[in-house]
Amino acid sequence: MTQAKLKEINQGWETYYSSANQDTLWKEDTEKFLLEHQNKIVENKKHCSILDIGCGDGRNSFAWLEKGHSVCCVDVAKSGLQKISQKATGRNFQQPILLCEDFLQTNLLPESFDVVQCFDALAQINDAKMAITKLCDMAKSNAYIIFNYFTPDDCAFGEGEQLDEQTFTYKNTLFKFMFEKEIIALLPPTVEIIVAETRRWDDPPHGDYRPYPHTHEAAFFLLRKK
Repeated sequence: MTQAKLKEINQGWETYYSSANQDTLWKEDTEKFLLEHQNKIVENKKHCSILDIGCGDGRNSFAWLEKGHSVCCVDVAKSGLQKISQKATGRNFQQPILLCEDFLQTNLLPESFDVVQCFDALAQINDAKMAITKLCDMAKSNAYIIFNYFTPDDCAFGEGEQLDEQTFTYKNTLFKFMFEKEIIALLPPTVEIIVAETRRWDDPPHGDYRPYPHTHEAAFFLLRKK
């Protein structure tokens, strides 16, 4: 995929987050899979450094901020990061670091974070193997990586313009789809699988982006860096 096409796709997310009349772009609740494993991930540490990739408007960032941890939020949509800033201003916790950039191009140092998370966003990165490898590289030794990846049984599969067998563009945004076993094959040898499972869930309409109730399916992973 050309750089011009990728830039156009990234702009699609900026357009979405900056849209008027959308106070809540996604469901507001923190990802259930994260909440189920958060205590295990922290392991009684009072302070952890968190990298939230494809953070959007921060629904999974605040689960850490409110418990006193530091969070670095990375997203291609400046408007999404602005929504995090607005919600975090004046709150009694350490303010998040906000980086508006492509995760694959970030200059963040490897092995810098106690937790690396990415929910509903890895599938929007064109090079899946590179994205998963970099996700794991960002974690310290013995740190955790937690993420999901949409499967071909997700409601969005087949929507928009097809680029290859498992990749589509929809309203200037990219969606790739892989089954759990395909993702496992891409994991680097530096990590071990703690949990791997596929889940389905219902989402409400998302304004003009997907204006109807719908059902998603994704493979969820909790990994630990060796």
